[in-house]
Amino acid sequence: MADMHTGGYAEFATAAVRDLVRLPERASFLQGVVYLVNLRIAYLYYYTFGQVQPGDVLMVHAAAGGIGTLVTQIAKRRGSNVVIALASSDEKLAHCRAAGADYAINIRSADYVTEVLRITGGRGVDVSMNSVAGPTLQTDPAAIRPRGRWLINGYAGGRALLDPNAIMHKSLTLSVFSVYTVRRDEEFTKATAFLDEWLRTEPLESCTRTFPLEAAEEAHRWIEGRHSHGKIALVP
Repeated sequence: MADMHTGGYAEFATAAVRDLVRLPERASFLQGVVYLVNLRIAYLYYYTFGQVQPGDVLMVHAAAGGIGTLVTQIAKRRGSNVVIALASSDEKLAHCRAAGADYAINIRSADYVTEVLRITGGRGVDVSMNSVAGPTLQTDPAAIRPRGRWLINGYAGGRALLDPNAIMHKSLTLSVFSVYTVRRDEEFTKATAFLDEWLRTEPLESCTRTFPLEAAEEAHRWIEGRHSHGKIALVP
């Protein structure tokens, strides 16, 4: 299997040798696609930028998505972390709990900041992992403990301004990152090694839904409509 920045929506495509990853015989292509990109980003979230420590309490936005699911699984399989999952439907909350989340909050029916503070006894989480942005850039600081870590990777909820005062008030460590800035770095090599080990040793999941390649537009509408959880794949 291979990473491709563009050109992957095709029956045949070319990729650079350096971007190839060997898929072990125990894994199918539909299992491999679950992990190829998302597990390495989850690794960067957890280890590189999050520097998650044993016992840390994590708040994971979009926790039912591909990356959020794997962040939860890493946290529960590799460390003694408490995971608070945020998602937008009861079906997605069930998916989060199945992945190992200790708590799951429906952001459409509850104020997640209030719930997080209740769960943590008013302290707030050690690390927020946010791929949503949008309005959450205004509310997240209230859910993070003083001197906690705030990781932002993506803006599925739209763009918005950060409030420097809210960050300084709690002395938060802010990391805004993109996988593309570390693709040639040592940390990405470590992430790829982590991916290889996971594919060879861990229980593997498959895609939660597939679409034929010619239905790519429908697949995007499905994702944009916030119907999806886990990993969606196009199949030639």
